[in-house]
Amino acid sequence: MNEETHNKKWQITHRKIQEIVFHLLKEHPIKEISVSQVCKKANINRSTFYDHFEDIYELFDVTQLNKRKELFESFIKQSNPRDKFNFYDLQSLTQFLTFIKENGWIYSIVLKSRQDFPITEGFEELYKVLINPLKKKRPELTDNELAYYFIAFQSSFTFILKRWSDNDYQEKEKEIAAILINSMPLILKNK
Repeated sequence: MNEETHNKKWQITHRKIQEIVFHLLKEHPIKEISVSQVCKKANINRSTFYDHFEDIYELFDVTQLNKRKELFESFIKQSNPRDKFNFYDLQSLTQFLTFIKENGWIYSIVLKSRQDFPITEGFEELYKVLINPLKKKRPELTDNELAYYFIAFQSSFTFILKRWSDNDYQEKEKEIAAILINSMPLILKNK
């Protein structure tokens, strides 16, 4: 078997394992999902699983990161390219929250299964949108100070989304968007 064919099969198996664990997460918390269970559903042996992932927790981390990236890319594709997304704008945030609500089951799994907060991976684009303009406007702020401001925003953003998810997305998107904007550190709002 040539390397290209092997690589393609490896990638197919890799994605298959991730999809299986993601569907299992709809019914069970991560601590109740076993390697044996995943192997049985994927029709693979344990050594194949361990060729792809160190353990079930690494599989979960990779899977939920990939799902969040997929969703964010999908959101960007659905957005009107003429409209520049702005996290300081009620309309932009409402649009983003509508997308989250429509894909709520995925965010519920991610937010309920998290072992640590704030969520650090996948926030690179948000960092660029919020912090880079502030860096240009306020060059006297150190990278360390900027990181603290970003962490303050990111933490409140994550926990507001978690509470909204825990409440089964009952509040209107516009209401949550206003709460998010009002919870931003003042320095980010005044960029």
